Amino acid sequence: MMRLIFSGLLASTVLLTACSNGSDATGAAIRPVKITVVGEDHGLNSRRFVGRVDALSTVDLSFQVPGKVTQLSVNEGSIVPKGQLIAALDPRDFNLALREAQTQFSQAQRNLSRGRELFDQGVISQVDVEQLQTQFDLANVARDNARQNLAYTNIRAPFNALVTRRLIDPFTNVAPNMVVVRVQDVTDLRVHINVPEHLIQYLNQKADLKAQALFSQLPGQPMPLTYIEHQTQPDPVAQTYQVSFALPRLNNKAILPGMSLTVELALADLPTAAASFDLPISAIDSRQADRVVVWVYDEKTQVVTAQKVRLGPFTGDRVQVLEGLSGGEQIVSAGVNFLHDGMRVKPFTSL
Repeated sequence: MMRLIFSGLLASTVLLTACSNGSDATGAAIRPVKITVVGEDHGLNSRRFVGRVDALSTVDLSFQVPGKVTQLSVNEGSIVPKGQLIAALDPRDFNLALREAQTQFSQAQRNLSRGRELFDQGVISQVDVEQLQTQFDLANVARDNARQNLAYTNIRAPFNALVTRRLIDPFTNVAPNMVVVRVQDVTDLRVHINVPEHLIQYLNQKADLKAQALFSQLPGQPMPLTYIEHQTQPDPVAQTYQVSFALPRLNNKAILPGMSLTVELALADLPTAAASFDLPISAIDSRQADRVVVWVYDEKTQVVTAQKVRLGPFTGDRVQVLEGLSGGEQIVSAGVNFLHDGMRVKPFTSL
C-alpha cells in the first residue's frame, strides 16, 4: 500500500515538473514564439522618416550689363531683407550714356515739333514729318534703354534672401549674366522625405495627415509641418516617393537649408475599412495554397488561431496587410511554420 502511494506521488511530481518546464497537461512541449502587437511599432498610425531641410527657392543673381563691381558688402550666411542692395557696378559710364540719350531725345523732340509747324506751312512734305517722327521714336527707345541699363547696375534682394555663396570679390570686372551671388528664399522652408509606396494611397485620399519635425540640435522642440505635395513617380531604385512639407521659419536661425532632421508622420482617424498594417514578412504563413494567414495569440488561453489576411505591397522585409486585422492583436512574428490551430505557445522573452 505504501508502495502504491509512493508511486502515485512520484508520478504527480514528474507531471508537475514537466508542466513547469514548458509542457502542458498532455505532456506536449509549449513552443516559445515571438509575439508582436499589430500596429504598436510599425503600423501606419505613426512612422518616422529621415528628412532634409530645403529652401523655398534657390536663385543665382547676376548683372545684365558688364562693368566693375564697386559694392558687394553681403557676407555668406547673412540674410538680406527684400529690396536691399546686394551688389552694384560702377555707374559712371551708364550715367553718361543716359545723359547722351536724354540729349538726343530732347533734340529729336524739338525737330519733330518744328517739322510739324513747317508741314502746316507747306514747306515740307508728309514723308519728311514721318522721318522726324521715326527719329523721335528711336531716341525715346534709346533713352529708355539707357535708363534700364543704369538700373541693371544694382542687384537687390528679390525676397528675404539667405546668402549661401559669394562667387566674386569687389572690384572684379564681370560680364553680363555672370553669377555674382547665390541666394535662397528662407521666408518659409521646405522639408522633403521619401515614403514607401503603400503610404501614398493615404496622401491621395487626403487622410488626416499630421507631421512634425524633430531636430537633434533642438531637443524637446517638435515643430508642426504642413503637407504641400508629393511626387507621383517613384525613385527607380528605392521605389519610394518624395513628400514635401512647409516648415515655418519663425526667425529660428538654428535651422538652415541642407540640414537633416527626423519627420514623425501620423495618419489619424483612419476609417476601419481603410486600416492597414505594416508587419514583418516572418509573421505571414503561406503554407496553404488557398489562403494566407497570421497566427493570433490569446493571452488568456495561450492558444494560437489562424486569421486569414489579404496582403498589399512588400517593402524590404515587411509587408502591408490590407484586410483581416483591426489593430491591437497579438500575433506570432517568428516560427509560424510550426503552428497549427489550437496549439499552445508562450511568448519568448530572452535566452
